[in-house]
Amino acid sequence: MAKTFKADAVLFDMDGTLTDSIQAVEAAWRKVALDMGHDPEHVIAATHGKRAVDNLAEFKPSIQEHEMEKEVVKFEESILKFADAYHTHGPGAAECDNSSSNSRPSISARASSQWQVEAAEINRSVQILPGVKEFMESLPKGRYAVATSGGTTYAYGCMDRVGIDPPEVAITADDKRLKAGKPEPDPFLLAAECLGYDPKNCVVFEDSPSGIVAAVASGATVIAVCTSHDRSQIDHFGAHHIVDTMESVKADFDGDKLIISILA
Repeated sequence: MAKTFKADAVLFDMDGTLTDSIQAVEAAWRKVALDMGHDPEHVIAATHGKRAVDNLAEFKPSIQEHEMEKEVVKFEESILKFADAYHTHGPGAAECDNSSSNSRPSISARASSQWQVEAAEINRSVQILPGVKEFMESLPKGRYAVATSGGTTYAYGCMDRVGIDPPEVAITADDKRLKAGKPEPDPFLLAAECLGYDPKNCVVFEDSPSGIVAAVASGATVIAVCTSHDRSQIDHFGAHHIVDTMESVKADFDGDKLIISILA
């Protein structure tokens, strides 16, 4: 039996909710951790779902305030480089090459640095998650937004790579109007405000603990997706509904309200 309720708008987290770039993100944070002498697993666990500016301030405290914006862009570009390396410098590049295997250059020949050689060995390309395309296409224009902990470079880079057209309202971590990022509710509150709806009448899709906490604090109805975490890792943060993927949720529009159905 489906659970059905009405809402004015939908607010999406991005990575782990719409897109999956987790391998590239973790590779980028692993590199930061190793460069700084930190435990990579601790850094990866501590940074998930939070803004790069907050994470860099914690794990690279030597960065000066006036340097931070540039460092965030540099870090987010590194995520996209990890995501693209397999198809740019690795076996994926060879797969796109119509020449014979005997004439294909090696990874080391295609890559210009050891960093690229290591990055190119694994396919970490950005993927769109199950059910996302169909669900987003069912929503009327002006009735949904993205509110992400990623900055503009990373957020738009990911959406572009999987064929998602960024909505008119896309709140990124570098938005100057934000006073705080997740786990504070500010990104979702701002997204709802920009759409012109009360956040209490919105639905939020999230995947991470910090994002779920932020969404619950915004007053929205929260649907958690088990795309980056096991259910047992996110079922105690207050989400109103938990689904495996967005394939389990359907949206209709009656001309006034969105009708959200969570399928059994």
